[in-house]
Amino acid sequence: MTGGGADVSIVITTYYRNDLLEDAIESALKQTHESIEVIVVDGSGDGHARTLVEQYPAVSYVPLAGRSDAHAARNVGVTHADGLYIQFLDDDDLLHPEKIAKQLPMFSESVGVVYSGYRPHYRGSWPHEKGEVVLPEPGTHGSVLDEMLRIDKGFPDACYTCTMLIDRQVLDRIMPLRNCHAADDLGMKIELALRTEFDYVDEPLVERRMDSDDSLGASLQNVEGRFRVINQYAEVYDQYPPVLRRTVLEHTHWLQGSRELEERVWSPKAPLSFLRAAYYSPNDRLKLGGLALFSLLGSPGVRLGRRGFRELKRIRGHDPGEDPTSPL
Repeated sequence: MTGGGADVSIVITTYYRNDLLEDAIESALKQTHESIEVIVVDGSGDGHARTLVEQYPAVSYVPLAGRSDAHAARNVGVTHADGLYIQFLDDDDLLHPEKIAKQLPMFSESVGVVYSGYRPHYRGSWPHEKGEVVLPEPGTHGSVLDEMLRIDKGFPDACYTCTMLIDRQVLDRIMPLRNCHAADDLGMKIELALRTEFDYVDEPLVERRMDSDDSLGASLQNVEGRFRVINQYAEVYDQYPPVLRRTVLEHTHWLQGSRELEERVWSPKAPLSFLRAAYYSPNDRLKLGGLALFSLLGSPGVRLGRRGFRELKRIRGHDPGEDPTSPL
């Protein structure tokens, strides 16, 4: 339903993290745009967050009967929302006080999603040093479907669920959101890009609290989710030159091999993943094939191979800097 109450509904999903949830609620309530409602959807199944949320009379509490994934909880939250725009917020993220106020003016008849940059706060190394601001790439607005289909090889990671503010009418057209474990963002962004244009505010309007040690985004589950997304939108990929899908498959198979060797020193699946990456690669088949051979020695072999590739690039006059999104 689209109600005539608040301009914006902030739907916070939580699961046994009251220590983080309190800060998320506070950041939602501190928005400078006053016409908002805040809804907390508790996916614990046992009302774990009830006592905390009841300390905030202005916040609506929606307990789920059983353990629920993130998109299922978001679906329930949207059914309880009256706002003309929807802001999803994970319990480990924080909104800048002016996030809503700065994004609302960017909407138009053609623009149904406005995203922003973010500032990560987390334990770990790549993709960003702690505190480094992640901003939208210049020009990534308007029709962005081709960028979305590239998954994270093309579209900037500044655009994710919590940086987006979404027009309720556009969101209703893709409801209910479909679960794709560890890769929920990818499918939702493609669905939105199929239906509307995007714009952005070139500022970090979200504080993203991350833990790279146990992040689903850095897991084999995430890779499996990416494969499901690629298969799910096969007909959409078919509307583009084959090189687009091949490049995405190359990167995803490379990512699978890399994740295998991050979780264990040696894996028989890693060489096969790198060989599949070589098969789909438009330009780097020989180098990826070499990486597959190095991976027979496990993660030390891959590190040795990558150092060799970087040194070869340096000798040939290319930038020797390491790009963690590149297989080579």
